[in-house]
Amino acid sequence: MKWGILATGTIAKKFASTVEQMGAEGEQIVAVGSRHMESAQAFAQQYGIPRCYDSYEALAADPEVEASISPPPTPCITKTASSAWSRASMFCAKSPLPSAEQAQELYRLAEEKHRFLMEAFWYLAAAAVRRLREILAAGTIGELKQITCQYGFVASGARKDRKFDSGLGGGALLDIGIYNLGFLRILTGQDPEKVETKEVHINEYGTDDYSRFVLTYPGGCKAESVQTIGQELERNARILGTKAVFSCRISSTPRP
Repeated sequence: MKWGILATGTIAKKFASTVEQMGAEGEQIVAVGSRHMESAQAFAQQYGIPRCYDSYEALAADPEVEASISPPPTPCITKTASSAWSRASMFCAKSPLPSAEQAQELYRLAEEKHRFLMEAFWYLAAAAVRRLREILAAGTIGELKQITCQYGFVASGARKDRKFDSGLGGGALLDIGIYNLGFLRILTGQDPEKVETKEVHINEYGTDDYSRFVLTYPGGCKAESVQTIGQELERNARILGTKAVFSCRISSTPRP
């Protein structure tokens, strides 16, 4: 697969390093795009990428790119999707877009152009999640009754500004709360029929840095989700079923 990378930040660097290790498997990065040519050139030199561009649109027009990964803030995705999907598939960093309406439009566009679109949730491939799927399928836990999950870390400096910028999909819920929601979707296989906000704190940026809410699913299972950018919380989950209680730590990998 010949890849293009739309950005040069932390997640892009991790992806490039991973692809370097997969060279023997046929994976190759052929182009990188950034809003600033200097950044694209430095990234290309560091990872041996043959072509670099000073815009996401220019990268999307590269005829050799078979698939692109989009790790930058969410607004960049809508600016490049139309031109990118005329040639290649796209892997989007979570959360692709800040609203359901925009996400539906993105998927409609992918369908129209017959292209593959995937939201790159890393934990879908985590060993703990794979094992949990097996346990659920075997009925070891029984019928789900109650689930709790939490995720929190501390951001500082310029990183903090980006994490809380509403124009870049900032805030605890959009930045990391979606991991909790995605995890709950894996467990229940359903959308909640009721969502209750129990606590929320709005910061000086006008976005949330802490929230806690309860979701009720068809059949009566209740789940509590806590997400915060302001304090360290272990990425733990506890699942209560009619047959057993299961606790796990989702990941030990530091959040970029």
